[in-house]
Amino acid sequence: MSGRLRIDDVRWTAGEAAAARVRLSYRSHQAEGVASASGGGKWREAVAEATLRAVRAFIPDASEMTVDAVTEVRSGRHPLVVVTMTRGCGREETFLSGTAILSGEGGWAVARAVLHGLNRWVEARLDIDGAGPPGEADPTSPVRIHGAD
Repeated sequence: MSGRLRIDDVRWTAGEAAAARVRLSYRSHQAEGVASASGGGKWREAVAEATLRAVRAFIPDASEMTVDAVTEVRSGRHPLVVVTMTRGCGREETFLSGTAILSGEGGWAVARAVLHGLNRWVEARLDIDGAGPPGEADPTSPVRIHGAD
């Protein structure tokens, strides 16, 4: 079975008070992240933060992760969204980035870019026991699912 988080739903509103709700799943568990951002054009940041908050429900270590920047760039004829994130500070600071092609619904691309940037980091933590949801097979495992029913 896949060791990746799946995006189930992305909803957002744009404008001066942007808001986003992202639902992710892993195997039979689901988690939702909600975020808002003020200022025009900040809906991408709200979607990125909501996605990261949903990831935190599966991976408590992700609480140290923050969204650094979300931007749209052109690569040839395809527009892309790029999301950069940081974890830790000082000498322990780690930078992660992810990209996704902007096609159709832009919020979905932002959520995909966040997961693209986190995939290797998340997969290593989701498959710690390799037997089921994180922490299920080994009660001493540091990884637990929170808020998923």
